[in-house]
Amino acid sequence: HLKGKTVKQGEMEWTVQEEYQSFYGSIKIIKIYNKKSKANFNLFLQEGVVQSIVDSKGYSVANFTYVLEALARGFIEKNSSILCLGLGAGNLPISLAQNGHSVEVVEINPICRNVAVKHFNYDSSLAPVIIDDARVHVKYSRKKYDLIVIDVYQADLAPDYLVTKEFFKDLSDRLTKNGKIILYISSAAAFKAHPLNDIIKTIQTVIPNTLLYYDEKPADDDVTTAAFIVACSDKNTCKRKPAHFEIPANAIEIMNRVFKGPKPISRHNLLTSTIFTDNKNNYQWLARKQSRLRRQYIISQYPYELLIN
Repeated sequence: HLKGKTVKQGEMEWTVQEEYQSFYGSIKIIKIYNKKSKANFNLFLQEGVVQSIVDSKGYSVANFTYVLEALARGFIEKNSSILCLGLGAGNLPISLAQNGHSVEVVEINPICRNVAVKHFNYDSSLAPVIIDDARVHVKYSRKKYDLIVIDVYQADLAPDYLVTKEFFKDLSDRLTKNGKIILYISSAAAFKAHPLNDIIKTIQTVIPNTLLYYDEKPADDDVTTAAFIVACSDKNTCKRKPAHFEIPANAIEIMNRVFKGPKPISRHNLLTSTIFTDNKNNYQWLARKQSRLRRQYIISQYPYELLIN
C-alpha cells in the first residue's frame, strides 16, 4: 500500500492520503502541495486517471466542471429535475442542487460515493446517490427528468455500452417533453483520435437536435481537450445559451473560447461515421489511439510511483 507515501518532484509534493481497491479499479486520494505558491490540492485518481481535483477551499480546479455547469444551468428552467450519471467528487451535482434544482446521481462504484463524502465533503442529502449501473437504472426507471448529464468515464474511455443507440433511446425515454441530455467527452485529443463524430451520429438517430461545444484552442499536449454535446428533445429549446456565473479566474479564458457559440457539425464526417449499437460496437477499437495517447500523457505528468497499483 502507498498510503502515507510522499513523492517530491520539482516544486511539487505528492502525498497519498488514502488508497482503495474496488471492482472498478484502484482509487487514490492524493494531497498535492506546491512549495512555490504554498497551494494545496486534493486529487481523486482512479486507475491513474484524474477524476477530480479541488483546491483547499473545495472548489474544482478542473475547467470542464464549470463548462458542464454553465450548459446545465443555461439550458434548463429554474427548479428543474436533473439526473447525473457519474459522481466523481460530486462538485457538479452539489452545485446544481444548491442552485435550486432537484438532483439525483447514479454511480456504479460504491467506493466513489464514500470517497466523495469523506474526502470532498459531498452532502448526499442535497443530491442523493443511487448505486447502480447507469444503463440498468435508466432502462428500468420510470422517472422523467428535465436534464440528464452524462459523465461516465472510467479511466480513459466511457464504457462502450454507454455510447450505443439503444442507450440513448433509453435516455430519451427518461426525458420530459423539453428535456435535454448533456454529454461530456473527456480527452477528445482535438478529435483526431477519438470517435466523436460516431457518438454524435449515434445520438442523432434518437435525438436529431444536437449542439457541439469545445475549446477552439486545444491544449498543447493535444490530449486534454474535451468536447460537450447537448441533445434537445425540442429543437426550439436548443436555442438557449450557457449560463453566466462566478467562476475561478483560471477558467474564464477557456469558458470564453468554448462558448463563442456551438461548433459546426460536419455532414461529411457524419456520413462516414459509424452508428454504435448493442449488436455492432467498435467504439473501444476506434478510440484505441486516444487511450494510448492519454496513458502516455499521464506518465509524463505524474510521478510513476503514484501510478502503481
